[in-house]
Amino acid sequence: MKIQLFLTIILFTLLAACDGEENATPSPEVSTRKTYITINVTSVNGNNVFVVAQLKKGGSNSTEFIKVTGDDQLVASVNEPIVEIEFNNDLFSNVDQYSETQKKLLRHTWRRSSPYISLWDGYVESGSGGTWYFRTFDDVGSGGDTFYLSYQRGKGRQDVTDTYVTLPYAFNITTPNSYDAPYSRSNDDIYVSWSPANTNAAVDLSVEARCKYSDEKASYSVGIPDTGEYVIPANTIKNLNGVCKYQIRVDKVLSGHLDSHFKGGKIWGSQARTVTVETID
Repeated sequence: MKIQLFLTIILFTLLAACDGEENATPSPEVSTRKTYITINVTSVNGNNVFVVAQLKKGGSNSTEFIKVTGDDQLVASVNEPIVEIEFNNDLFSNVDQYSETQKKLLRHTWRRSSPYISLWDGYVESGSGGTWYFRTFDDVGSGGDTFYLSYQRGKGRQDVTDTYVTLPYAFNITTPNSYDAPYSRSNDDIYVSWSPANTNAAVDLSVEARCKYSDEKASYSVGIPDTGEYVIPANTIKNLNGVCKYQIRVDKVLSGHLDSHFKGGKIWGSQARTVTVETID
């Protein structure tokens, strides 16, 4: 499965911002049948897992975000489906964690100035910001666990609980190394390898190139089977000058199951690893 990588972030500092809130519609005003949801469950270190979700009214191209308010809640859990939680009468109004494995997603209005921008490569429908919901789970990043996302609706509406994905197993990039001698962009292939391989996950490999003494930058991406290796041919990225850093990223991705009550959307789990090497002409 080919995932378009848009934002480049490791995830979150929770700095409030204005963009996105102005176009956010309160969730009680939007039926589930008109809700498009994007959910990513990802680990970048094999330890912590980030669960991130965004809701829109309409479809993937909509700019009308949904702000979950009132008795509505987004709840993530590990290895146990959430069937029903009673939120009426403010029972959980000030509670953001119901157990070690069940946590309410917290709202964050995305701003690009987050100092964590660098690793958590976007997995989003739009790079323009908007209202997001996130939560972290510790000590569950090794892979194989199933993460459930429940959209708990207020009184008189059906909860949406049949959304889940399995996190791919952790891995490490074995070559190249950040301390390698500079690679020649015009002459040197770059051999990328990772282990373990041969899983049932799809692999997205990407390169983000940024040059040291200029504003030049470029990118490259490819979807490949999980064979454990890939060669980035010489001259793959052209029209750069001088010393440039290549951030090479390998993502293992598994698609999940989306509850049919939503208008549409997608959910996927991913393990992501990066290595940065230096290149010259």
